[in-house]
Amino acid sequence: MATTPLLLATPRSGYANVFDSYKAHLLSQSLSWPQLEQLTYLVHETASHMPVEAKLNQWTQDQEEAMEDRMEQDERFVPPPSFEEVQLMKQWLAIPRLNYDQFRSVAMALRQPGIEAYATASVFLQFPHDAFGRLNGLAWVNVVRASSLALRAHALLSAYDTSGKGETFRSYFVLIVARMLWLALVPHLTGKVVIERARAHPYCHALVNLQTVEYHSSNEYGANPLTLEAATKLHRQYMQLDTDKNGLLSKTEFLNYGRKKAFVPNDSSRPTHELTRQFVDRVFEVVRTYDGELDYKSFLDLNLRIQDGVSKGALQMYWRVLDLHDVGYLDGAVVEFFLQGIATKVMAAMGSALDTRVLRSELFDMLQPKHPLHITLDDILSSLYGHTFVRVLTDYESYLDYERHAK
Repeated sequence: MATTPLLLATPRSGYANVFDSYKAHLLSQSLSWPQLEQLTYLVHETASHMPVEAKLNQWTQDQEEAMEDRMEQDERFVPPPSFEEVQLMKQWLAIPRLNYDQFRSVAMALRQPGIEAYATASVFLQFPHDAFGRLNGLAWVNVVRASSLALRAHALLSAYDTSGKGETFRSYFVLIVARMLWLALVPHLTGKVVIERARAHPYCHALVNLQTVEYHSSNEYGANPLTLEAATKLHRQYMQLDTDKNGLLSKTEFLNYGRKKAFVPNDSSRPTHELTRQFVDRVFEVVRTYDGELDYKSFLDLNLRIQDGVSKGALQMYWRVLDLHDVGYLDGAVVEFFLQGIATKVMAAMGSALDTRVLRSELFDMLQPKHPLHITLDDILSSLYGHTFVRVLTDYESYLDYERHAK
């Protein structure tokens, strides 16, 4: 007699059980966000001044109150330069310092197994100490915080890395956050998340913090790049650019990048970006398009790279666009080509001509390329001004920032 097959849950493998034990071990060696906040509080509460420091602290407070009274009585009064030293002294005295007994008492007061690995005599001795044998309590908290976030990020990433290729990890996130993580964590062209490197990335730490309910009402939440609000802002930027509402962005629509309300902060009247026609034309040549228009994913990748002013990946994206002839270097003619876009905007905004030859010379001097006539990707990556260089060539707002700093 035929029977309907019964679908049973797949038994957990020995590997899965081992992994669960390993994950539990990692988490036992780390502190959660609320526990880290409690640790910071306990450090401040436990630290105490030496008698001479207490007297000095009282003296700085008296000096500060005297200066405040003087300024209230005389609006023209300017504190003497020596008062800055008093304020620096006050800041130094505000740093919580712990001797070994206080160091251990903080760990005992926290009552969390995860702190024990960071509260040993060996750890205490690895920190610099002052003349009274005390360490900087906040420096210790920062070490515990960084280590805890790295361990929790490792456990989180490992849980999704079932194939070792990172694809499973991507499928657990909505498109926007997935792309933010993917672009940040995956080295150029490798297609893989290397957990040992990724666990130290701020985005992974941001992801770990979001798993704690208390964190969502903290002051730190607003600066987290992976929040719902941050993803919503990126989505609104695309929707406002797509004026014909066909789900794709034309060159004309993309030229409004940085000018729409979703880009501009409430306290600013200026756009965040004003891309040149030359740059946008090249973007549409280099990036995959559909009937000459950008889809959501391509825009998202571009948007994240344009707004990323620190990473190597962002510079590599710009290089693909700037390497006009695909020869591996930029010469004076290529730099001049992109600067013409800036010159056009200068003329439209100010009614004056931009001497692109002078600006081109300044940019070469700023980068100091190994070859005096050619700029390579390595030159840009190795320079402290690589991000400034690529943006001055492509974005009028960045050019204005460059000019303001130059003056």
